[in-house]
Amino acid sequence: MKKLEIINSAIASLEAELVTVENAISALNEEYRTQIVEMWKSKLAGLLDEGDLLVNDYSTGVRVNRIQVRTKRDGEQYNYAQEILSISRSEYGDEMTGFNMNTYSTTVDNNFEFDRLITVGKVAAFIKENRESLRTEFPKNTVYDSEVNQERYRIQNEIRTLQNEKWSTERNLALDKLEDGGVEFTAERDYDLPSLEVRFNWTISRISKIKITKKTASGKSADLEITTRYKNYEGEVTENVTTVDKVRMDKIQDAVLYSKDKIVA
Repeated sequence: MKKLEIINSAIASLEAELVTVENAISALNEEYRTQIVEMWKSKLAGLLDEGDLLVNDYSTGVRVNRIQVRTKRDGEQYNYAQEILSISRSEYGDEMTGFNMNTYSTTVDNNFEFDRLITVGKVAAFIKENRESLRTEFPKNTVYDSEVNQERYRIQNEIRTLQNEKWSTERNLALDKLEDGGVEFTAERDYDLPSLEVRFNWTISRISKIKITKKTASGKSADLEITTRYKNYEGEVTENVTTVDKVRMDKIQDAVLYSKDKIVA
């Protein structure tokens, strides 16, 4: 088995492991979110109006521990529950002890908005008066210190290492080809073939093959044989070969590696 095949197989195996680990972490997060909602239900009992709902706000991509108080708008035909307020708590650094309460402002004159602001005030007063006990009783997120989370970091690091090795291997194979017969490219449309800036005022495009014919003693530049391909409106393909001397190696490498997905194996 070739080296690249071995690396790809190892990456695929690790990615499968990662899916299992991510599922386990999702289960822990779901358990934690449930604990958060149940705690706030218990603490805010008696402060909310009938019909008000406490829901976790994780679906919006915000903090795992953010909850929303939502309610059906009384007397109006809405098929969703509108947010009254949201509460979140930072789980990092010095902000870990704080509670963040968010709401929106409006100038609308109706009973729903007045009732909403009354609820916001009651919840804010409760948090202010019970901040210390809430900090003590707040559920701990066990994900960060869990074995599965450490396993996730291990797998992710191994995947990154293998991906770097894969890139380095592909790079070396492509660059070795330049001096051993040349590198050939393919694309459905000839204008999608790679380009190479051989001089500051000269760029060759639609390259189907690059071959190094000679390198300077320093290795910083090389003479090239470049084949370009053009297709006319009748579908006839013509190829032209151009020789260029002393093209910078970094330019050559960049052009080849940028289009490595178009290299003919």
